Amino acid sequence: MMDKKIIYRLSHEHDKYVEYEFKLLGYYSNLEKLKEAILRYKKLEGFKENPIDYFKMRLVIVDEDNDYINGFEAYEEQKNGRSFENEQFLTDALKQFENDHINGNELKL
Repeated sequence: MMDKKIIYRLSHEHDKYVEYEFKLLGYYSNLEKLKEAILRYKKLEGFKENPIDYFKMRLVIVDEDNDYINGFEAYEEQKNGRSFENEQFLTDALKQFENDHINGNELKL
């Protein structure tokens, strides 16, 4: 399992206003670069006024299908289409990130 390569997708998401808002900010090769990106964005207009939990990280397995694996409109089925092995790998990696880098609602530096 450890031979799988993951990258980190950073987005800014909320439904603070009437509509759900999603901004894809970038893809990063490691957690340090992701943390640096969040700190850069937190200094910018629009981002600095919002809480840190509007920044969302998604782990993406490189060289594998990650979304819409059962067709265009199969959002709920996507979860079922992924292998348990991949889901466990991503879940473990996300838990490790949270343990290492997030304290409540604050990003650990």
